[in-house]
Amino acid sequence: NMGFHASARREEEANPADAVAVAPAGGLFGTGLSEWFALPIGVAAAVPILKFDWYVVNEETQLLAVFLAFCVTLYTQGGDVIYKTLDEKAVNLLKEHTAAEDKVIEALEQKLVFLKANQNMVNDFQAINEIREESYAKLNAAGAVKPHHDLKAQVERIIGMIAAEEASVTEKLKSSLMAE
Repeated sequence: NMGFHASARREEEANPADAVAVAPAGGLFGTGLSEWFALPIGVAAAVPILKFDWYVVNEETQLLAVFLAFCVTLYTQGGDVIYKTLDEKAVNLLKEHTAAEDKVIEALEQKLVFLKANQNMVNDFQAINEIREESYAKLNAAGAVKPHHDLKAQVERIIGMIAAEEASVTEKLKSSLMAE
């Protein structure tokens, strides 16, 4: 039992033979003029509406017709020039934007390289601290030897002074013994 279903046909379900070939219109009423000219003509040629005074043509209507004619003429005659001018500006702006983005990307890539290079910075500082600790231990060991060496030199100097004093006392004693 099938229920009612009301949805539009999908494009893939549509039969290409059902499509109706539409020939190009060939301009305004087949004259070759742009269809845009129909707008001011339609506004100015609304005779039945005007004849029965359903719509009163005044200066505003005439301004509208002139403005629409101007817009149509500008679009058909100068549209390409305006498009090319704006497109050129857009292309130049896009080039400048792309160049600025490339510079930013290059700077970010350099920063990435720098950060990758500094990735082992913690390990480097740990190695430096280990070398510093080893150096301090070696300096302390050298410092422990140096005071012994200084003490030895000091003791030798004192012993030398004592020996000189003893020699002097001995000479004095000999002299005093000889004098008696």
